[in-house]
Amino acid sequence: LKLDLDDWFTSQPLELPWHPQPVAWTSCPGIFAHGRLDAGTELLARTLTLSPPTLRGDARVLDWGSGSGLLADAVRSWNARAELTLADLDQLALEAARRNVPESVCVHSDGWQGLLDHEPWQLVIANPPYHRGKSESLDEVAALLAGLDAGLQRGGELRMVVQRRLPIEALVDRVRRRAETLVDEGPFRVWRVQ
Repeated sequence: LKLDLDDWFTSQPLELPWHPQPVAWTSCPGIFAHGRLDAGTELLARTLTLSPPTLRGDARVLDWGSGSGLLADAVRSWNARAELTLADLDQLALEAARRNVPESVCVHSDGWQGLLDHEPWQLVIANPPYHRGKSESLDEVAALLAGLDAGLQRGGELRMVVQRRLPIEALVDRVRRRAETLVDEGPFRVWRVQ
């Protein structure tokens, strides 16, 4: 019987391509990709580390829908001075993120709700959800794009990974932004939206 929240968290070695050695990574059952690096997050993280955006040293970076903080950790590997904000609806995921990326700000947020009272970010990174239960929905991706006017600094960019079959161009057109595919690999595409 697990009565204490700490009893639910696990820490296990995780091989992350942006670290030379396995890293003790904290997670909890029920968190997206619990105890592993999922393929979409890995592709976006690899893209960020091999072809990082041009950022000021102390750039403000938002990990939108952060889960346990894997993407923020990848950013930290090439920009140790970035001001990281991790946002997620899942309180357990945020607690894991606090443990995995301790020098960051964690915000409990449903999409942009609760974030738009912060200063805008130079870079937003995301592996946005596109399922609600078993049904597929692009509502979260559309909401992510719609919030960029207020959440992204002038000249900033969003980098996100989604399945290649999703009609991202149509969603980007609705918010009058420019998008380009940075990587098209397997079932995923990494997009830059400005």
